[in-house]
Amino acid sequence: MTNFATLMTAPTKAITGLNDGSLRQVGAVIRWAAGPNKGKIFAYMQETGALERAVKTVGKSLSKGGTATATTGNPAIGAVTVASDLLLQATQAVQGEVIRRGVKRVEAGVNRLEESMGRVEFKLDGLGKGVQTLQQLGVANLALGAAGLGVSLVGFGIMNAKLNRVQASIQAFADRLDTISDKIDRVRQDMIDQDFLKIHSLVQLYEEAWAHSDRGRAELQWHGVAQEARTYQDRFLHRARQLLTAYPPDIALADPMIDALTLTGSLRVSALMACNESASARLVADEASWQVESLTGVIGLADLVPLSLPEQVEPGSQDWDLAFTAATELARPMVQKMREREAAVATRAAPLDLLESRGISPREWLEVARSETEQPVLLLSDQRG
Repeated sequence: MTNFATLMTAPTKAITGLNDGSLRQVGAVIRWAAGPNKGKIFAYMQETGALERAVKTVGKSLSKGGTATATTGNPAIGAVTVASDLLLQATQAVQGEVIRRGVKRVEAGVNRLEESMGRVEFKLDGLGKGVQTLQQLGVANLALGAAGLGVSLVGFGIMNAKLNRVQASIQAFADRLDTISDKIDRVRQDMIDQDFLKIHSLVQLYEEAWAHSDRGRAELQWHGVAQEARTYQDRFLHRARQLLTAYPPDIALADPMIDALTLTGSLRVSALMACNESASARLVADEASWQVESLTGVIGLADLVPLSLPEQVEPGSQDWDLAFTAATELARPMVQKMREREAAVATRAAPLDLLESRGISPREWLEVARSETEQPVLLLSDQRG
């Protein structure tokens, strides 16, 4: 396997640059924001096996207590799902607490999170320096969310946890799905659940192929995964598009459909990279990016705010001003998520050109990421710039 040592950049250097403003993060890419290299790529980010193991560690402690559940009904996957949710919610709580009340109140914020979860004794320190690195890079929410960083398929547990979270988001709208499906074809809970079940199976097949001693057999399996996953990516694209073009548009329900599209696209890119099919992986990544951009690229605060304004409030009145302000603040997180997802998907296959120029196969890069045990995210330096 190629020695990646000369291409790896220490996270501490990136953290320093992001803090002092000399670097900025866009999706899975960190660029120079100042100096003679302004605009050029500093490094590419990629999730690693260390993130998978960190979540599994928390998941094991949950499964021993018998409190983990998941939509799949599998206790092991349930533990990983709950663990990743805890990691994601903990980082969100910490970041929010830092912004609102300062570093001294972080511990209190995490303690309140533990009490509200009521499931396990959960201390931020127990997550290890890996998750702390994600927080310092400012990418914890993105890495643990559906969009992910880089190829973002580091293991069966993380991918299934993300799928479970997205499926749960859709199931939260169960009381509306029957009404919606009367007007919009294919937006039915039973069909959606079946599609998620199939994607879970494809993720398992992708993971099993890494254990094959016959590399030719593994590649056949990866190719099959990439080909079959295309159908489910298109289905979620179709559902999201119908929800967004309905009147009024159902943006809240369309959002997890787009997350499902994003995850399925990630699976296809990863499978093709494992086959060393750089051109095909790049094509699939570009198509997924175009799909997501076409769905949400034109949506902003101006589109979301009117959907939350009460009809009975008179425009121009004081009550209307207050309602407008509240609706704007409510819409900001959704808009931010859309922009982050668009950037993450757009940069998914970004390191392929650099790897190709250095004679490194995509499979080697995935193997390095999967075998990493210390850092939850690898930084591949673009030394060409």
